[in-house]
Amino acid sequence: VNAVNLLSVKETKAENDKEFKLYPNPANDYITLESEDKIIAVYAYDYTGKRIELKLETNNKVNVSSLVTGNYLLGIKTDKEFLTQKLIKK
Repeated sequence: VNAVNLLSVKETKAENDKEFKLYPNPANDYITLESEDKIIAVYAYDYTGKRIELKLETNNKVNVSSLVTGNYLLGIKTDKEFLTQKLIKK
């Protein structure tokens, strides 16, 4: 019998359809996050579920150059909620 375990996380929309943007995506070195709420922390989750803390820099820029090429799920913690967003690292 073949067993398959899948990690699934629902991609969420910001509360009351608030505007949230992540660009560029796919990304090389940096991404920029835009939110009406204050962004407190950003995490990347790889395909194994490993959490990688990312540094939030000035103007909500995040350095993703240390991530290896692949697909990630970003966890974005704001002062009001926790959002998830897909990211492709080139």
